[in-house]
Amino acid sequence: MSVIQTFLENVDPDHIMYAILAFIMISSTIYLYRLNKDDRNTIDVMDLVTIKGRLNDRKFTRFITWVVSTWGFIYLISIGQLTEWYFIGYMGAWVANALIGKAIKDPNGEEIVVNKSDKESENHTGFRR
Repeated sequence: MSVIQTFLENVDPDHIMYAILAFIMISSTIYLYRLNKDDRNTIDVMDLVTIKGRLNDRKFTRFITWVVSTWGFIYLISIGQLTEWYFIGYMGAWVANALIGKAIKDPNGEEIVVNKSDKESENHTGFRR
């Protein structure tokens, strides 16, 4: 029996899945980094957590929450415990997040901010300008 056969017989399938997942994550990170550094591309990875170059706590929190929940989703798949209810909950949370995000934006894509002290700065649509 060769060394490779012995190795493959003793490898747990979960370890192979984790190795593949790690490879995909590392490759994706390197790819995004290269795209971000290329001056010919308009892709800026910082847009995931910033607005106009400033850290946005809502975008940052949403991104971190997405990373953690996606990792949990992958973990449930890897241990064979993913049920349709976890899937519905995961997808429902992100669809609801997107819908709520669209509902609280004005036509220009800016978040709606209405302060009672700034009523005179509102136009007839209720959006601050």
